[in-house]
Amino acid sequence: MSALNSSLYWSLPSTIEFAEKVRHATLKYRVIVLSFPEFMCVNPNKTIEKALTNAGIHDPIILNIPDGMNISAEVGTHFSASSMPADSLAHHVCGRPQAVVLHAKGTKAQESCDSYASDFLHAIDKSAGDVSLIIALRSGEYQSDQAKGDLKVIAFDGWINPSEMQAYVYQRMVSYDGPGSTNLYKNLVAEYASFDPSLAERLAQMEPSTLLNLPDCLSQIVSEDALRWSKDGWVHGTTCRSSNEAHSLREWYLLTHSPKHADKNRKLLEKRFWRACVKSLTPWLEERRLLVIDVLKKPIDRIEAKSGEINKIQKKLGDKYVLVSRDELEFNDLVFRSYGEEFRETGLTDKEKLAVNICHMAKKVRDDLSHLRKPDVEYVKSLISSMDQLLLTKH
Repeated sequence: MSALNSSLYWSLPSTIEFAEKVRHATLKYRVIVLSFPEFMCVNPNKTIEKALTNAGIHDPIILNIPDGMNISAEVGTHFSASSMPADSLAHHVCGRPQAVVLHAKGTKAQESCDSYASDFLHAIDKSAGDVSLIIALRSGEYQSDQAKGDLKVIAFDGWINPSEMQAYVYQRMVSYDGPGSTNLYKNLVAEYASFDPSLAERLAQMEPSTLLNLPDCLSQIVSEDALRWSKDGWVHGTTCRSSNEAHSLREWYLLTHSPKHADKNRKLLEKRFWRACVKSLTPWLEERRLLVIDVLKKPIDRIEAKSGEINKIQKKLGDKYVLVSRDELEFNDLVFRSYGEEFRETGLTDKEKLAVNICHMAKKVRDDLSHLRKPDVEYVKSLISSMDQLLLTKH
């Protein structure tokens, strides 16, 4: 994995929705404001062009407007005129659908584009013109979609939702498994990337051992552009408007630079690790629980024989005891039973000892997960390697 996969990114539902909004707005409105944050994970220009094409505009005039540029003069060159003020453009007739797209490239440029669009909007009343005006701003003035008269505002930060992130990461890391037989690496990348696919790409390039050191390994990435992560807000690309969630790199910056917010952001970052473990290890352990029970068949047989009930085992549930089948035993039940004489009567084989050790580790990890705690990484690594070893051992 290296650069963001553009085709995959633009095939996700939320990015398709943005393109469709642009297409629909072009058919209905004469003035469209596209509002983006200063920092985006992807350049939307090609998607904007494609949306215009799908709206029947095949040769839009797309201009980059730096600070100090005379917009009227620049637009005029594309209409064989020395100047094309906004009011003249509003009344211009091309004989076919046409659009002028202005990408503001600076603070002054954004003000000039905004002013040009305002003049255009005031001039289109009772106008027979067939040219639409689209301006792309990164001022943060508009952070939500709006519509009024002939004006449509579309705000797009480029972020994707958790389901899309998981789909993106699993597709991009399709051959990247681990540690062991788990998919923990993938879920760690998805959780810490959160809504930013460019961070997902960056994390996926890390050594596997480095991913297990999350969130601490975020420090290097933050240091590359600390100024950006020192700022808070949609326009700076450090928060997601739809989820009202901070970027994980913003959380790390606050953890390491703001003592007042350190504890809160440490918990938020560790919660990401916890969620990755819940998604990866909970079903993984459950799939293997019966296999561990099967390895411990002989001592469990002895427990059943002493229970007085056929194929039943006494299990403590709260302040009472109930009878359950061996398949209903959890790892913590096996840990409790491992201290009994049934596990010591004739001694255990090496494989059975390994299974008991796995039960102890599984109990520790699951206890942490059930109490919303990030589990100890060394325990997690030992649990995975031991479980894989157990299931590969024949005797």
